[in-house]
Amino acid sequence: MRHLTLSTFLATLLAAGGLLFFSVHSSEAATADYEALGDYDFGKSRQALSAIEQEIRSLPSTGTLQVEKRLLDVLNRPQASFAAKQFVCRMLRRIGSARCVPDLAELLGDAELSHMARFALQHLPTPEAGAALRAALATLEGDLRVGVIGSLGLREDRQAVDRLAPLVTSTDQDTASAAIKALGRIGGREAAQSLATVNIPAALAASREDSLLMCADSLLAEGQRDRAVAIYREMAGEDHGTWIRIAAYRGLVQAEPTRAVPSVLALLRDDNLDFQRAGAKLVHQMPGSALTLALAEQLATLDARGQALLLSALDSRGDRAALPYVVKTLEGADPQVRLAAIEALGTLGDGTSVAAIAQASTGSPAARRAAQESLGRISGPGVTAALVAVAQSHLTSRVRVTVIESLVDRHASDAVPQLCDLAEDSDAQVRGAVILALGKLAGPGEIPLLVDLLLTTSHGRDRPAIERAMVSIAARTRSVQAAPLVAGLERAEGEATAHLVAVLATVGSDAALTAAREQLLHEDPNVRKAAVRALSQWPNAAPLADLMAIASAVSDPTQRVLALRGYIHLVSRPANRSAARTVALLEEAMEVAQRVEERRSILSVLADHPCKEALALAQKAAQDRALGPEAAIALKKIDEQLTRQGLTAKASRNSRSAKNVLDGQGRTRWTTGRGMKPGDWFVLDLGVESTVRGITLDTRNSRNDYPRGYEVFASFDGGQWGAAIVTGKGTSPLTEIRFGSPVKTRYFKILQTGSSDSWNWSIHELSVEFD
Repeated sequence: MRHLTLSTFLATLLAAGGLLFFSVHSSEAATADYEALGDYDFGKSRQALSAIEQEIRSLPSTGTLQVEKRLLDVLNRPQASFAAKQFVCRMLRRIGSARCVPDLAELLGDAELSHMARFALQHLPTPEAGAALRAALATLEGDLRVGVIGSLGLREDRQAVDRLAPLVTSTDQDTASAAIKALGRIGGREAAQSLATVNIPAALAASREDSLLMCADSLLAEGQRDRAVAIYREMAGEDHGTWIRIAAYRGLVQAEPTRAVPSVLALLRDDNLDFQRAGAKLVHQMPGSALTLALAEQLATLDARGQALLLSALDSRGDRAALPYVVKTLEGADPQVRLAAIEALGTLGDGTSVAAIAQASTGSPAARRAAQESLGRISGPGVTAALVAVAQSHLTSRVRVTVIESLVDRHASDAVPQLCDLAEDSDAQVRGAVILALGKLAGPGEIPLLVDLLLTTSHGRDRPAIERAMVSIAARTRSVQAAPLVAGLERAEGEATAHLVAVLATVGSDAALTAAREQLLHEDPNVRKAAVRALSQWPNAAPLADLMAIASAVSDPTQRVLALRGYIHLVSRPANRSAARTVALLEEAMEVAQRVEERRSILSVLADHPCKEALALAQKAAQDRALGPEAAIALKKIDEQLTRQGLTAKASRNSRSAKNVLDGQGRTRWTTGRGMKPGDWFVLDLGVESTVRGITLDTRNSRNDYPRGYEVFASFDGGQWGAAIVTGKGTSPLTEIRFGSPVKTRYFKILQTGSSDSWNWSIHELSVEFD
């Protein structure tokens, strides 16, 4: 038969619904060494104290009595040090009951321990603690009494008011000051009366005013609004200081929000800037649209500074009841008022306010910036239509440009049809803003219209901007078709053709490439140059052969230089080809290059593709005296990369710790830091192209963090990956990934495809099996 301990037996009874009420813990609570506490002093080990603190933190509320008794035993031990008794007071502050009050009260007269005992009593919730502190007022003097007064205030002990009130007039200023502050913290009607009906020195007047306001706050919180209002009104009088009056006005607003408008307006009309600012702040705290309207109606009666502050306050309220009055202030001459109104209308305005804000933008640069910002965030029905209406109006260029820029800020793509109608406006500034906006807002559907505009515009200077707009649309949407551009090329004449050709490079499709190639045969040399430039900026390596043919055979030296530079540029871009193949392309360019500038460019690109072929080409170039310095730099860089062959790594998460898998230290690791999810990746850079048979992921120090599924990709440039070269599933802490045949590459990406809510994906060490 299994034997039950007493605690197990009692717990079983309680769980079964028995009526046994007994704290099992109370018989076992005091397990720390309280005897050692009695011998503690400053400078000695705190081990015993730490054990007691830990025990007290873990005690249930029913298990504190025995600990309290042991603490009191130490406190009353004559030979116990000051340090030990101080510690006991701190612990009693946490767990003390009425039982410890007499012992703590005896210490209130002790010059060394009085404050620690008082702090303990101050925080004890038992009424006996308050009684002990009140009784001590009659027996203590000086700092000890001042401390007790402060504790009574912090306890908000209303039974102490009768004993504190006489101390307000004490000849000891510290005592009087402490009593005034304590009465303020205690609050209530009696405390307020005690403070209001006595004469005190001028030095204590500010403290009394502050305490009276605290009493008023407590009265208001207790529902005694009339008594609180009486105090606030008296404190708001002109015979009091600025900050007391401001606090009193705040109290009045809280007590009588529906009757506070005159008080707030009085503050806003005051010559004192602090009063005006306080009034504006109070506006934000007053509820209700009726109050908004009442305050807004008074805008015109305030001076400029008051209007600006009230406008900002109305802005913060966000209540559109003030809208008509805010709009009227735009007609004023004061720049600060106009600026505040413009800013407020960004919050309070709607479609009806757009024209007024836009016209206000003709002021200072600050006003224009504020108008732009407000028009960008104004909300409500009809805003876009109102902006378009201003753009279509006969207002000044600045106003119209401002609203067009605001349409861009608002991403108002629904305004594109109307903007297209404005693209031939007679105002050059407006046309420029419209074309720029179309580049940011229009989509592929507007390309035919822009093509037509480029071909038919009577403003030739707009064509570069139209070209940039189409390039922007093509780059942003990635879905522009070549057909509208090809159709436009069939109709184009003169410089319009060159601008259309420039757009083809951003489109980058096969049809666009065919069209660009056709323009290489155009009769206009400027168009042919535009075609070469377009091929040079192509998004992939498809035009390399075309550019090499031009660089090798075309008689026009300008086209040859442009083509060769474009060829070098395209070769330098990521294309997921081997370093040896890239070097072969650069070697072909080196043979064609006639100018030292292009040969130097080739060498700078060559150094980014380290391999034995690159080393040979750099050594050959070093024989050319004109290329000596550049060749030496390329040789050094290539040789260092081939010699070092240092592995580096990065990851989709916690990439900074990816290097840990290569440090040879099994205790370090890289981890995703969260449950395993598909899509996490880890990339390994071999430093130079190498032939690899396989990769091993070692997670034995985090046994469950192996990848539940994986795909491995290879890349020469680390940007283009193609199809996975191997897929699999991890089944143990050592994941050995072997390739069907050796793979020559520079970069590997391991894509984690499995899931686990319980385990991260981690790698402690990664090893590569080179061929």
